[in-house]
Amino acid sequence: MKARMKSILLIALLLFLPAVQAATCGQQVDGLSAQNPGKAVVGNAQKELVSIDLDPGGVDGILGSRTRAALVQFCERAKYAIRDDLLETLKNHSEIFQFYPDWQEIFASADFAKWMSAQSDRIHVSEVTRSGDSSGVIAVLDRYRKSIASSGKAPVQAPETELVPMPEDALYSYMLDKEDFSELKSTDEVFARIDKLKGESFSSEKAFDAAIDEALKGVASPERYVRLIRNKVAQQSSKSLTGKSFDKLKAEAVPDYVLQAIQGLKDLPYPGVTINFAVHNTLNALIARAKGFEPEIVQLAVLSPSGAQLTEDSLGKFAAAHNGDPLASEVVAELQNLKNVSYRNSKSLDQAVGRVLSEVTGKISDAYPEILDSSDMANAYTFDEKTIREIDLEKKNFTVPQIYLEILAGLQNVDFPASGLFESAANSRMANFVERNEASVRSVIEARQSASVDQALLEALKQNSVADPVLAMIAALQGRQFENPDALRNAIGDQLEALKDRYSQYQPLVLAQARKKHSFSQVKIADLDGDSCNCVRQNLAGQVFGFYPFWIAGGAQKVNFSVLKRIEYYALGFDDSGNITNSSVWTTQNPGLFEKAHRYSTRVDLVIERRDWKSWSSLGVDARRAALRKLSEGIVRLLDIRLEGMKARLKPVASFGLGSHPRMGDGVTLYFDRYPADAESMGLFREFFADLAKRIAVNGKKRFLNVMFASNETGSGIYAYSNLSELMDSLDRQGMKGFFLALLHEPTTRDKKILREKIENGTHGRERKKLLRNIVTVLSFDGHDKAQLVDDAIYAGDNFGGIGFWPMPYREGKSGDEMVNGVLEKNFLVPGSIASKDDICRYICPNRWFFRIVWDLLLIALIGSGILYVRFCAFRSLVEAHFIRFIAFLVVPFFLFMLALLFCDPFWESTSKGNGPLILMILGVIVYAVWRYRENRKEADLP
Repeated sequence: MKARMKSILLIALLLFLPAVQAATCGQQVDGLSAQNPGKAVVGNAQKELVSIDLDPGGVDGILGSRTRAALVQFCERAKYAIRDDLLETLKNHSEIFQFYPDWQEIFASADFAKWMSAQSDRIHVSEVTRSGDSSGVIAVLDRYRKSIASSGKAPVQAPETELVPMPEDALYSYMLDKEDFSELKSTDEVFARIDKLKGESFSSEKAFDAAIDEALKGVASPERYVRLIRNKVAQQSSKSLTGKSFDKLKAEAVPDYVLQAIQGLKDLPYPGVTINFAVHNTLNALIARAKGFEPEIVQLAVLSPSGAQLTEDSLGKFAAAHNGDPLASEVVAELQNLKNVSYRNSKSLDQAVGRVLSEVTGKISDAYPEILDSSDMANAYTFDEKTIREIDLEKKNFTVPQIYLEILAGLQNVDFPASGLFESAANSRMANFVERNEASVRSVIEARQSASVDQALLEALKQNSVADPVLAMIAALQGRQFENPDALRNAIGDQLEALKDRYSQYQPLVLAQARKKHSFSQVKIADLDGDSCNCVRQNLAGQVFGFYPFWIAGGAQKVNFSVLKRIEYYALGFDDSGNITNSSVWTTQNPGLFEKAHRYSTRVDLVIERRDWKSWSSLGVDARRAALRKLSEGIVRLLDIRLEGMKARLKPVASFGLGSHPRMGDGVTLYFDRYPADAESMGLFREFFADLAKRIAVNGKKRFLNVMFASNETGSGIYAYSNLSELMDSLDRQGMKGFFLALLHEPTTRDKKILREKIENGTHGRERKKLLRNIVTVLSFDGHDKAQLVDDAIYAGDNFGGIGFWPMPYREGKSGDEMVNGVLEKNFLVPGSIASKDDICRYICPNRWFFRIVWDLLLIALIGSGILYVRFCAFRSLVEAHFIRFIAFLVVPFFLFMLALLFCDPFWESTSKGNGPLILMILGVIVYAVWRYRENRKEADLP
């Protein structure tokens, strides 16, 4: 026990040692100020301070008091991963923070100290935590998290973070396509482009960035290469005299002859303090030239017995000899006071001229500090041989080993709305690969009772579907004799686990490659085709949501609306003032999605999303409340946009005023990812939700108000059970409906059960039942595992309120889309559906407007006939004479169209339920009336 405590104390000492030995934080920041690092460097530091939740007072590249204070605060709280360079330490801490915001608390915890003391390589781990290298620290934290998770303790979760804040003109999703796999496999082409920059030098950051952008044009996720180049390129700070510098010197009345002298220094980069020498040498040369005028001036003086003097003619000759020289002009102007003054001899005149020239050279010397102060700092970038060599050494870190690409192959073309969902899918495949191969290895070794690796064992493993890369790993164990089969199996298992763990070093690379930017400027028109399917079936086991990210539009897309109740149009954002950004994509100029969905009775909701809350959190309470109120108004305004077209205008007429003019929005879904969890922010969200529900209900209580979040956020923050219950109460008070859309992480077979268990443990009674029925689980289906899809669909129908898909499936899309449609049709329908009814309704329901209008005309004709029958004998005689025709051409069509609408029109659905006997009775009366009429006619014909 004592030995264990000593180990912990030793590790703690090693961790804290750098903080004890380092200079005070104030001294480090003062030293940084003395270096005058330049605007670009300071600007980057300010961005990094913001990324770790410190306030430098803005990103302006100025090392002011607030930036200095933030740097001191950062320095004082930094206990680990410290480097000699404070800015380098800040850069690494910023990178670590993006994955583990609480990483320093983790390192300071007793649990971490105990864990590290138990590691066989604890000295190496301690060195990594002190090294300051972000990738090494993140790898240690990943390893610690996995170890804690496997021990049964609560895992330390790495947050779902976007790589950069989302700009207003784009959204991001995560997907690996064929080209991504090629680039991850080999980056030779990319580095060949970078090699072409060898020997080039750039005098400004702007020129450097332009060259990099041009070199990496067309490369997926170029940000990661830019970071590498910036870290390795030979960068040297320099100063130069720019046009701005000269404007400033003119404003400060620096003489023209000085400005002309330093004109040759303009826009030349001078590394470090070399500009001081250049200016100094230039001004010294100017001073020497001014002093050199002295003998020439004295020589032009007029000498006489009475003495020596400078005349108008003397000064004129000097000016003519130096025509156009501003320095000479200045000297002539200063010598005007000596003109026609008689001096005893030439020596006395010489002394007087010397005093005047000293005044001129004094002005030149006085300009020296002003010139240096006016110079601008710049960074020069040079691709020298050393830079290229260092970049070449990093190539291996940009190439993912083939085995990982093979494991991830199942994710090709599978889109994910958030980085955390993509990462969980990738990690799930890694775990499945290891588990599957471990099982195969175990079964073969147990069957053969092998304690060593030979060719026969390798052949048996190959026959048992062990992957080729795993076989290569096992083959490396040949020649070693193990104690027993269990020892051999454990050695192979350790190698497989190490293979899985090593993926963490490539995970950021894969994530960066998968990140796809979708610009609103590329929005295309949605063109959906119902493919002659029925309207959405009313006997589904629950809600079925399909997400329609705006970037998947373009070209005809066949959709099985019969199994799709709601489409979520993804997505619009909002700024800190509550203004909805890029709302132009939600207009009547893009009607295909709305009109076609409404034709098949599928509803369309608008998704409002936001992920970056850093600037939002800095706003005052009143400002945030006002922004949310404005956002609420903007959402309602978008939902109330009227659909245009003949069908939309005919709806109120065809329904005799019972139906209103169609609007674009049937509801809204709020996706406030990682919304601040403080009590104040949560209260503001509840107010906003209640206000939005009230506003929406004014013009349509049938509209839905949904909330979407990642499944692992359930039970915390604004998704705490008490909060969710209050949100449901807000909807109930307005007579509205809404669902909570939970984005499932892979493996879904586990995550959906965890979600249900969390809800059951956190709620009780009716609240539990209601919440479960309002949860809809959302999947990103990979198109391969049909058995898992069936299980997920049935589980969602039995335990939750429905299922959703990101993105929505198509009939003629990927093979996985056809699979989703088939699974829903076969496994997501309530038993007892009438197939013949569906076959008939697939034609009637999408064309219900035609049936409604015809039925309206038949109803008007029937009512009119009844009035004429009562009022006019002639019409009564006409009907009696042609009774069969009247029944056949008016009454029967009226009831047939009515039956078609009762059973196939969603608007009439509630009317048809339970009224089957009444409808049959009315038909029976009609049949009986026809029969009695025929019998009466027969009797009338008898003699």
